[in-house]
Amino acid sequence: MGKLHKKMIQALRQRWPDVVDAVDDVDGGYGVTGVIISRAFNGLDHDVRQKRLWSVLNKALTSGELEQIGPIATLTPAEANVKISLPPRGV
Repeated sequence: MGKLHKKMIQALRQRWPDVVDAVDDVDGGYGVTGVIISRAFNGLDHDVRQKRLWSVLNKALTSGELEQIGPIATLTPAEANVKISLPPRGV
């Protein structure tokens, strides 16, 4: 996992602790792309999910880092067919 990938996931987990990381590091072009899964997206349409995602990323990353992020899909656990549990405290 690359530095940008780690920084992005840390920022997202500060906002949404249950984030499941299905993001990939990409050589050439974009630095990361993929999928973020969270219960925080339940009941929200695509546009609202993306606005919330990018609001967090815009606050946490530099403009150069933001330029390295490719498309990020935002899914609910049901859409991704995964079960999410919160990590133990202190982890």
